[in-house]
Amino acid sequence: MLPFENLSHDAAQEYFSQGITEEISGQLSRLASLQLISRAAVARHRSSLGNLREVAQDLGAGSLVTGSVRQSAGRVRVNVELIDPKTERTLWAEQYDRVLEDIFAVQSDIATRIARKLGAALSPAEQHTSNAVPRKTSKPTSSTSSPWLYL
Repeated sequence: MLPFENLSHDAAQEYFSQGITEEISGQLSRLASLQLISRAAVARHRSSLGNLREVAQDLGAGSLVTGSVRQSAGRVRVNVELIDPKTERTLWAEQYDRVLEDIFAVQSDIATRIARKLGAALSPAEQHTSNAVPRKTSKPTSSTSSPWLYL
């Protein structure tokens, strides 16, 4: 999973986009059927994302997740793409345009959809534990400061 790009005009929003990347990555890493490359290994490719085949080859990745985040006036837009690096074809893409209070639900939805597209199977233990990709069971917090407190 590559770092999501901050498309906001405010450089301070970089922490927010990093937090979204880390949260989605964390949810996916809890699934035994998926193998994620470490954040440290991916970080060295942050400025060289132009050639996805080379990045994937260097990381030993069979699929890449890329995305961008933009925040403005209490709203957030997250674009996410699942890419086959061998063909550079988009396997799945989605744009989420929501109020900031929904960001946790958006992160969970993205992780769930990526896992499904990759054919990740949940073990019986993962199906019965809260460590698996969460399902929407309750409304996320309504505090707009929560993502910042997390970071």
